[in-house]
Amino acid sequence: MERNIKFSAISIQKPGKIIFHKTNSGRLKPDEALIRTKACGICKLDINSFIGKFKDSYSHHPGHEGVGIIEEVGKDVQEFKTGDKVAAVGSGAFGTYFKAHQDMVAKIPQEIKDFEYWISEPCACVVNGLRAVNIQPGDIVVIIGCGYMGLLLIQGIPKNFVSHLFCIDVDDKKLQLAKKFGADTILNPNHVDVVDYIRNQVGEVDIVIEAAGVKGTLEVATKLLRQGGKLSIFGYHIDPEIIDTGTWHAKGLWVLNPSPMLSLNFSKDFQDAVKLMRKGVFTQQQLITHKFPFPKIQEAFSFIASNPSDYIKGVILFDKFL
Repeated sequence: MERNIKFSAISIQKPGKIIFHKTNSGRLKPDEALIRTKACGICKLDINSFIGKFKDSYSHHPGHEGVGIIEEVGKDVQEFKTGDKVAAVGSGAFGTYFKAHQDMVAKIPQEIKDFEYWISEPCACVVNGLRAVNIQPGDIVVIIGCGYMGLLLIQGIPKNFVSHLFCIDVDDKKLQLAKKFGADTILNPNHVDVVDYIRNQVGEVDIVIEAAGVKGTLEVATKLLRQGGKLSIFGYHIDPEIIDTGTWHAKGLWVLNPSPMLSLNFSKDFQDAVKLMRKGVFTQQQLITHKFPFPKIQEAFSFIASNPSDYIKGVILFDKFL
């Protein structure tokens, strides 16, 4: 029998301030699941919303990288039942419960205890990004940015399929992780001219995946690419910037923006990402560097917004530390 559960949630009503409030689960749609949240990843989008750079109704229902336990399912849901451990994509996952459409829910290993390592929406974004860029056998690939998403991209790229994988970042510790995950060459632009180095080693490259989302990286990518090469703007550039589209035109570059909006079927991307996580293609034990209890979410967001040097990915836990 369907219940109307009261639970705790948050909203971001002004920059730098998270508000806790009580809400009700309401009526489930026939194709929805109600999930008791065990963990939710903190996305850069969450932080941009928190500091006031991203203004949208999303601020009132933050959290989309949820993992938890099925509490209840709609009448048309057949694949899941109460008690199943699942990853899901649904808004409001920074609450003690959240809803998700059945197509955006996937079972995870039922024996797991560390839910935080099964946040799956970022891996779905990587699957979508790799599908979009369509790497061909023998391609020379460059990834700019070895933060959380860049490192997931490195994990997902079939290293035996490409002829060389260059990874660029200003953080040597993250570059070492990139090397561990299969990069052939790691480069820090603070120590070497990456464009000259790569050109001297291999000439121009076939694909650049820009995963940093910071100014200047698209210019580097443009210089590196061959005529007809592919530029994947995977990183979210929230601040306006001037880009040399004339060179893009002259080189005939393929320019892709592989957000979930580009996906032909993001539900399939998500389901396939969880399959790859089960297989061990995506592993997050070395990527999740910070864990915070739900009551400390204000402190967590403030800390991450300060750009700490040792941070890769943060997760909110809902009962592990309570």
